[in-house]
Amino acid sequence: MSLRNRILLALICTAVLSCAGQENASTLRAQTDLVLIPTHVRLHGKHLSGLSKEDFSVLQDGQLQRISVFEEVRPSSEKLRPASVAPGEFTNSLVTDPKVSRYVVIAIDRINTTAMDMNRLRDALSGFLARIASSDEPIGLIAINPHTVEVVHDFTSDPKVLKTALDRNRTPAGKLRYDSNWLDETLDEIGSANTSGVKEREQAMVQFQERSNRISSLEALQRIALSLSGLPGHKSLLWVSSGYPFASLFKADRNTRDSSNVKFTPENAPEALGLDEYTMHLLNTANIAVYPVDARSPSNSAWSYMDPSLQRPERSNEAERLRDQDVAATFEHLAASTGGKPCYSRADMASCLEEALEDAREYYVLGYYIDRSKVKSGWHKLQVKVVGQKAAVRARSGFLFSDESPDFTKATDMRLAVNSRLAEVELPFLGRWTEISRNGDKRVIEVELKVPGTTELISSSSRILNLEVAAVARNPDGTIAGQFGQHIERDIPSEQIEEIQKSGITYKNKLELRPGRYLVRIVLRDNKTARLGSVSTPLTVN
Repeated sequence: MSLRNRILLALICTAVLSCAGQENASTLRAQTDLVLIPTHVRLHGKHLSGLSKEDFSVLQDGQLQRISVFEEVRPSSEKLRPASVAPGEFTNSLVTDPKVSRYVVIAIDRINTTAMDMNRLRDALSGFLARIASSDEPIGLIAINPHTVEVVHDFTSDPKVLKTALDRNRTPAGKLRYDSNWLDETLDEIGSANTSGVKEREQAMVQFQERSNRISSLEALQRIALSLSGLPGHKSLLWVSSGYPFASLFKADRNTRDSSNVKFTPENAPEALGLDEYTMHLLNTANIAVYPVDARSPSNSAWSYMDPSLQRPERSNEAERLRDQDVAATFEHLAASTGGKPCYSRADMASCLEEALEDAREYYVLGYYIDRSKVKSGWHKLQVKVVGQKAAVRARSGFLFSDESPDFTKATDMRLAVNSRLAEVELPFLGRWTEISRNGDKRVIEVELKVPGTTELISSSSRILNLEVAAVARNPDGTIAGQFGQHIERDIPSEQIEEIQKSGITYKNKLELRPGRYLVRIVLRDNKTARLGSVSTPLTVN
């Protein structure tokens, strides 16, 4: 196995989900974790139904595991509904039915998708929405921009509404990728020996752009994972993109015309590995399967390499071929790590989207318990088999087990949530604004947040309240007008626990703002469980 493949293989991981057993729950949480594995079983392209627990086998690191949780899932398409609030109030709470567990999100990648590919992407999405006009599927539409993830339209079962939202949302695509072919050709024509500095600067520019796109893409996926983590059940994320190289691990030697002289450059690997590991952890903890859909026009880089009409230097064709392979590896890795399915080099992009939609309608969920004291931190390989069936089985390829405290990722989680526009709903709260005084030309605005007792922030066995709270008020141009942040850690007296469990927790803080219109981002985090709650709410100060 090549070094490149070993690096990619080492990243394929999922998350260990905390046990929520009904009997002896506190004992189970203290000693064991439940590994949940959404699994697709298909025969001749269709879901194979009617299988029992005995038809499956699950192996962890090659060792057979005892399946404790088994269910064939046919989720409802019933929509989520935001909780109703009184005038002047805001909330991130959702009113859901326990049966609601099918969520499909289409993410339009504007970071990596060129302008021409974006036109193809829009045509494919329009065709896809027309083909599912009567399917009654709850689908959400978002756009991944260089610095934000934008909600184009919330979940709706009316594809016509999504089509209208898509047509209205015409924010330009990201910049065209930096194409180095023109510089190769120019340098060949010049034939100067004093071009090494130009070549080095060009290579640095390409690697800088690829690194920037990779970081922005992974952080966008992290924000999406945090936003969807509070929704029950399995989620499907259809990431429509032109893709990005996994780590810019390869580059051609531009000082020679020998196309075979392509060097492996691992200097970007550590950063790529760390970002990717955390992204996969969040996606799998949120129970999200990623379906990468290639927005590029199908092409054969091998044919381009041989096509004399292109008139490109040989080393440029080789570099382009390697980049295409690296992008395809990114698609395959995202899908394999989360249990999704990649789709690239296909002319009918709409059919790729339909296949992902079909996956969400029927699947199996398998689960087994692990003893925390006997499992080492790190990546553990998973393999799911169906006994006695010639069916295609697709599931997550492994899980990442860590004995780190949830407090370990506090700073990263808060930064992602504060700078996001998506609502996190795992920790629900209700808020309201009140003007309480004036300070010169500024108004002192009090915000009151109430977290219901059902959130289990404290209990008789865990009396420590450990919260992170932040609020950022932004002007219409995006600049910060006011903010606050606070860490709360208290040992709650036993006599107050029952009242808190009944009535919840109330938090108050203040912002000083001049008259005007603002968008305020409010984030709460339970540092004991890493649950997040957030909302972006408009505020008008008179």
